[in-house]
Amino acid sequence: MAIIKCPECGHQISDKASICPVCGVKIENNIIKCPHCGNVYLKDQPTCPVCHQSPLASTVATQQPAIPVQPQIQPSQSAAAEQQAPRKSNKNKIIAIIIAVAIIIAGGYWYASSMNSLHGDEETAYVNAMNSSDPAVLQDYLDSFKDAPQEHIDSIQAHLEILKMNDTEWTNAIISNSKTALQQYIDNHPNSLHKTEALHKIDSIDWAQCSRQNTPEAYQAYLTEHSEGEHIVEAQEKLDKLDATTVGADDKQVVNSAFQQFFRGINNNDEMGITSAVSSTLHFLTNPNATKQDVISFLHKLHKDDVRSLTWRANNDYNIKKKDMGDNTYEYDVEFTVDESVSYINSDNDKFNQYKVRGHVDSNGKISSLQLVKIG
Repeated sequence: MAIIKCPECGHQISDKASICPVCGVKIENNIIKCPHCGNVYLKDQPTCPVCHQSPLASTVATQQPAIPVQPQIQPSQSAAAEQQAPRKSNKNKIIAIIIAVAIIIAGGYWYASSMNSLHGDEETAYVNAMNSSDPAVLQDYLDSFKDAPQEHIDSIQAHLEILKMNDTEWTNAIISNSKTALQQYIDNHPNSLHKTEALHKIDSIDWAQCSRQNTPEAYQAYLTEHSEGEHIVEAQEKLDKLDATTVGADDKQVVNSAFQQFFRGINNNDEMGITSAVSSTLHFLTNPNATKQDVISFLHKLHKDDVRSLTWRANNDYNIKKKDMGDNTYEYDVEFTVDESVSYINSDNDKFNQYKVRGHVDSNGKISSLQLVKIG
């Protein structure tokens, strides 16, 4: 091994280096040392860039035999004829030698080119293997290039061991069926071939969990975390369906307002107030076809002459079932309890009652059904 100057950038390197580490030009089996001036240059240059001599000329010159010089004699015409044959024979020998040298040089060049080609294939395969995350690619390199430079073989084997270790991590993550373990694997190996499969597994885990919960919050969380998830269409459909039947704060407000208005009308003996809370026809107490007038009659029965005051108070124990009527309209079936306090002129007659209320509120927010069941 000798230290030379890179013929491309002039950096001092080993003549056995695969490539120049500075400019990247190929060095091994790709350089010529000029036999005339000693300069090192690339094989694809026909002549030395310093002395402009061809290495072929030197080879021919060194291998071509010297032609003996005959003394100048004045021969006769017949003697000259006899000398002509040897001269032609010497000339033919020289031509044959030149042709043989050319064949040898051409063969050497072909062999060098073949070796360079094989070396180039190894270099390409080495680069491809080092950039691959597939263990089969690396093993194929080791099987195909057993005579590759030892540093290449060592690098490939080290890379292969890392990939095998990664495969062990992947096996542990997939067996765990844990979203945390799978996400940690992706974070540790963002370019892994298993990344797509890991994301699919995480998506499936989250979908199974929100399906079990079956709540608007769970489906909304899935849609937020998996904007391109495999179940986004189904999640949105489930969410819309639950929104149509899930009682929210607005729904509770509609129900509460209707019954609060009804009981205020009773407490204040207010015909207008109580009738404005009900629909024009309704199922009222035991009458399935009651009118607002029937509601007024009920009000008057409560406020008898001996009654000093009357107080009905709905408890905050609503059990509401929501019905989707289409076009963003809803109706509600309701159950709750209400307390009745009656103060009489004769206080000895004062009483307290509690009732269970079963009612229905229509899409206009009006009470369309109300039954009272006395408790105790």
